[in-house]
Amino acid sequence: GSGGEIRVLGDRVEVLEAVLDASGPRAGGTLLIGGDYQGANAAIQNAQFTYVGLNATLNVDAVDVGRGGRAIVWADQGTYFAGSLTARGGANGGDRQGNFDPDKSTGGTGPARADLDLCRGG
Repeated sequence: GSGGEIRVLGDRVEVLEAVLDASGPRAGGTLLIGGDYQGANAAIQNAQFTYVGLNATLNVDAVDVGRGGRAIVWADQGTYFAGSLTARGGANGGDRQGNFDPDKSTGGTGPARADLDLCRGG
């Protein structure tokens, strides 16, 4: 099946040293860190500040076949992302796309490392 969904929500969100893995054999799952896409989902609480540290790893891979998942890192006022992220498509075929929103609207910064695997066909 597809990967699961992990939500890390609150007013001030910190992911310092953790592996958050919502990968699945047929499709990647969803990670919501500090909110949903562009903070526009009223059903999901938005953080004011979100910090993802250097030793944090976020994975939303399709392990066997299928599409990589979604990873959203959001804050209404300030975001820092220094961790690593993978959103790879399946190793044995399928739609190899993943999505990552590094929160461009609030000046998200940090030495992010992302492997989205968007270029290969399956």
